[in-house]
Amino acid sequence: MQPVQVIFDCDPGKDDAFAIFLALACPQALSVVAITAVEGNVPVAFTTSNARRIVEAAGRPEIPVYRGCARPMLRPLLRKEQVQGAGGLDDSGLPPQAAPEQPEHAISALIALLESAREPLTIAAIALSAVALFYYLLILKQALVAGPVEGAAPIRVPLQAGLVLLASAIGLLLLGVFPSTVLRLFG
Repeated sequence: MQPVQVIFDCDPGKDDAFAIFLALACPQALSVVAITAVEGNVPVAFTTSNARRIVEAAGRPEIPVYRGCARPMLRPLLRKEQVQGAGGLDDSGLPPQAAPEQPEHAISALIALLESAREPLTIAAIALSAVALFYYLLILKQALVAGPVEGAAPIRVPLQAGLVLLASAIGLLLLGVFPSTVLRLFG
């Protein structure tokens, strides 16, 4: 079985660093093609540098890192520097980055990588898109359960994740609280 080709779209602080290190430690399952870094928990200059530091510390300096957007699409920026530290990986023990980031913007890189892909390519968005994907999978899982589930709670999708889901190219079937309320959406 071939490993899944994946691009990580993230804002590397300590949490994303763990996910990336884990993915890089499993080359039989995942082949990390690139990392795109955006502003999130800390400024984009730090997240991009952190991504470089991670791939270099993991012994994978050939993985390209692209700088992405410096602000969220749908909401004001909420940084978590009090949790992640000013640079996102403070006191991590990782050495400073040795190689520069790629000169191309992350969006341009994503388009080029997707257009040139010869096999399926997965974008693993660790932030908002991951939340949207989680809710999509949760909706899908509940939809696959035959009949009503005793004690099942309704799925409440956060506004931003819902907007990402509704704007995506995937088809959705939304069921309201009442069985007669059905809305089928196709991207």
